[in-house]
Amino acid sequence: MLEINESEIVKRRSRLEAVLNQICRNSKANVQIINGNDCVELVLTQGQTRAASLLRYPSRKESIYLNFVERWSLVSAEKYNLIQSYLHIYEYNKIKDCEEEVIAYHCDPYISGAENNIYMKLPHMHFKDLRRDLSKAHISVCLIGQATVYKSPSDYSNELARVVRLINVELMSRLG
Repeated sequence: MLEINESEIVKRRSRLEAVLNQICRNSKANVQIINGNDCVELVLTQGQTRAASLLRYPSRKESIYLNFVERWSLVSAEKYNLIQSYLHIYEYNKIKDCEEEVIAYHCDPYISGAENNIYMKLPHMHFKDLRRDLSKAHISVCLIGQATVYKSPSDYSNELARVVRLINVELMSRLG
């Protein structure tokens, strides 16, 4: 699966910023590296110190906010495996005075209990609709196989860039 060493994490941060600039306000993504005991997180943040899943970052659209986190698990001395890559898109609902998740992009190459569900392990999207809850459907955005997607950090970054471009062109224009 997808593995990087400790020295590649800073390069990964720069690559993620370049990818996320497509949808961040003022084309200015700010990805921070957060070191844990047995993992490293790369998080889109404005300097907030809250839990990664609670952070929000402004998108190019006024009422749309982003949450991005990538988690790499330490597997051996200075070697990390990608365990999660999540991009969540929220729309602020003025009537309810709250944010609502609209789209989620997930990548869970090592998710347990999903051995027979390739769509959960490959990059996929979840959509929430006001009439029907589609949030548990795994809509794969990559059907070329795990070996290709997770061949290298660069290959996965290219796949993530394609998905972010798809979100920007096809979905962001329809939100807000």
